[in-house]
Amino acid sequence: MRKLVKDLHDEAVLTARVTRRLGEMSNPERRAVGRSRHAQMLTSLRFYSMNLQQTAEAFEQRAELNRAQVLELFEEHQRRLDQIRQELRAEADKRDSEAAERREPSRRTKWHQLLLHMEDRCESLVRIRADITWIFDTSDDLMGVRS
Repeated sequence: MRKLVKDLHDEAVLTARVTRRLGEMSNPERRAVGRSRHAQMLTSLRFYSMNLQQTAEAFEQRAELNRAQVLELFEEHQRRLDQIRQELRAEADKRDSEAAERREPSRRTKWHQLLLHMEDRCESLVRIRADITWIFDTSDDLMGVRS
């Protein structure tokens, strides 16, 4: 359980970094995605980071947790992160095709870097969900776990 709590805290820190990098983009870069979509991505990442912290604290304090709600929340986060990853991939691919049209070598742009970080966050979320499920299924240590 301590490992899960540490993983949740670490993931919250890494997600906050990605969120900060996305938030630091210039206005032309934000317009490339669309300002409202950019704002939605930031909101989703902030909400995810906040929930990681809250879940870590709940596990630390052995608080009463509703298994179905926790797993459903993380499933929703996974959908949102996958959507953000797809949008970042589309932007990175767009940058690559623009460079190819100008016959320039493809460069690793902010979009590529963000995409790599987002792929890491998505993979981490899958592992965290599996760990949470395992803990709910096997731990007698959790007091008040409700199905």
